[in-house]
Amino acid sequence: MVEGVRVIFARKGHSADQVIERLAYGATGAGDMVTVATSDHSQSDMVRGMGGAVISATELERRMIEAEEELGRRVQKYAK
Repeated sequence: MVEGVRVIFARKGHSADQVIERLAYGATGAGDMVTVATSDHSQSDMVRGMGGAVISATELERRMIEAEEELGRRVQKYAK
């Protein structure tokens, strides 16, 4: 688990797009900041239109790898 990252799966019979729309709408309506990782242009436009931020799936992967590498460096630093 990564702090600040929440992974959600769509229920059977529901699309991921529906879940993203519902969560983004709820979060922005409550004044929370939401960032959605998607490479779908229509989803990106919808989230941005609600005031949310969007990163690509590739960018999410890059950030996750970077975070994992940083964690490894910290573990090595304190394991000595």
